[in-house]
Amino acid sequence: MHPMNPPKPEGLPAPRRSSGRPLPTTVLYGAPAVLVAGLAFGLCPRNPQGSTSGWMTHEVRPIDLRITALESGTIESASSIKVVSEVEGRPAILSLVPQGTAVQKGDVVVELDSSALRSLLTEQKIAVQKARNLHDKAETLIGVTRSQADSDVKTAELAVEFARLDLKRYLEADHPLRLRQLQSATALAEEEVRRTGVQLQKSEELHRDRYISESELEADRLRARRAEYSVENAKAQEQKLRDYDHPRDKRDWESKQAEAESALERTRKQAEATVQQAEKNLAAEKSTLDLEEGKLRRLEEQIEKCTMRAPQAGIVVYPIPEDNDRVELFIKQGTNISLRQHVFSIPDTDALQIRTSTHEALVNQVRRGLPARVWIDVLPDVELKGEVESISGEPDPEDWRRTTVKFYETKVKLHDRAEGMKLGMTARVEIKLEELRQVLALPVQAVVQKGDKGVCYVLRGGSPELCRLRLGKSSVEYVEVKEGVRAGERVLLSPDGVGIPQDVFEEPASAKPAEPSTPAEAPPPEEPVTEEEFSATLVGEGGSVAEVEYERQHRGETEVKREIDVKVAGGKAEETLEVRIGGVVIGSLTLDASGNGEVEFSTKTGTFPANFPAGVGPGTAVAVGAMFQGVLGTK
Repeated sequence: MHPMNPPKPEGLPAPRRSSGRPLPTTVLYGAPAVLVAGLAFGLCPRNPQGSTSGWMTHEVRPIDLRITALESGTIESASSIKVVSEVEGRPAILSLVPQGTAVQKGDVVVELDSSALRSLLTEQKIAVQKARNLHDKAETLIGVTRSQADSDVKTAELAVEFARLDLKRYLEADHPLRLRQLQSATALAEEEVRRTGVQLQKSEELHRDRYISESELEADRLRARRAEYSVENAKAQEQKLRDYDHPRDKRDWESKQAEAESALERTRKQAEATVQQAEKNLAAEKSTLDLEEGKLRRLEEQIEKCTMRAPQAGIVVYPIPEDNDRVELFIKQGTNISLRQHVFSIPDTDALQIRTSTHEALVNQVRRGLPARVWIDVLPDVELKGEVESISGEPDPEDWRRTTVKFYETKVKLHDRAEGMKLGMTARVEIKLEELRQVLALPVQAVVQKGDKGVCYVLRGGSPELCRLRLGKSSVEYVEVKEGVRAGERVLLSPDGVGIPQDVFEEPASAKPAEPSTPAEAPPPEEPVTEEEFSATLVGEGGSVAEVEYERQHRGETEVKREIDVKVAGGKAEETLEVRIGGVVIGSLTLDASGNGEVEFSTKTGTFPANFPAGVGPGTAVAVGAMFQGVLGTK
């Protein structure tokens, strides 16, 4: 092996930061304190290339410089299927198979308590039966209503027909007949007047001749006057019929026909309205039945989902909470499970990968397809090959609460397998970022660095001479030198033994003024975090109140945090309420025995709903159960 590119010392621990992650190798050399770290880690070769005048030195030569990122990670399945709870509320775990149990697709893994849901199911079946009875009654009633409406309309139509016939009979039969009767009576009376007049004339002649008495003559005169009176009366009856009775009777029959026609129109409208009302009642009862049946199906589905089965064959793995002190979060018998909470995973052990994270200083250098070397902590003599499969575009939310430095989740696909490897084992990953061929490089403990500038001590004339350097890229052991030393020169491996002047990176007073140059552009300032808050206060019955607060933070187009907090006071004891945003159910809230409750959904805790609707803001409809409804406003 080339003496200037020595192998990596075995058992060399990766430098660690306080949170447990290794520091990125390309940012280890930014201050003189690194010299001490380099010595402590054993990076100085023992008397390399010999020594001169007691100084430990290193000869400058071109080497192949390998630029890498070294991180720690965990072995996991590349195709693990997470199983989350789809049961609303917080049911407890009744039973579960042990960790690491081999299961087949469809096997029961976790059984959640469904007793409360079964009680609701019984009540809901009763509600469905009541709704079905009302629906059947409305369905029967609409048939009766339609039949009665048809009958009423036909009766009204018959009345109109009779009224029209009565008017026609009066005009064409009754009135002409009566008129002819009166006219006949008048004609008979006139004939009687003529006849009695002739008889009276004869009686007067006979009375003059003394053939009849005075009384007989007077009787004929009386009959003649009676006949005249009969004519006058007949004419008066005829005139009365023409001038009074006929117009009145005609108008009476016409009004009866008009009334019958109006009654028909009213009956038709009334029948139509009655049928429409019956149809609306039937539609309402149908909607109620559908709603109740939907609730029943949902409860049945919820009970079915209380039995959580394996989606594929594999090994059962339960998640471990971030905070090991929170015993209530461990998946075990009796643990209460929230909606969409990760309960277990079924990994495919045939496809493995390393889940690690990349420091923000290196994230832009890591890309998919870069080669990687992997060492398993429990198998230190085994080196595996892999490549970068993916790198997250957003920082790991787990680190937001612990440090201001961001790390990005990175997944490395393994090409090799080793006997004894198991899921969850800790591994070290070295990602090869770049390889520089035959460049001048110095051991990191020989250089004091500040940015791309550095200094070292070069042995010239048997004594150390401070030399200024222009540096390039670096690895965990070497840093590239672009200017300042030449191949074949020797540099001190422990410059701190000589001492580093405090003003080493300042320009000497005697130095010539530098040529004016265009100042480098300052990096753009980091965009501030923008925070938006919206809220709604929803008032229910009996003074009960629900408060919904929605907060989102973003830096430019990058989302930093989203959080929803729902509180209810004075509600129904132990009631489970759905939380809806923009008409979408994002979760539920179960009240305590006092009718109070609170739930929080946050991206920080990983509980923020994946189906949260886009564009939520002022005017978005919010609802907590059926009692509390309103819209969001600016807080």
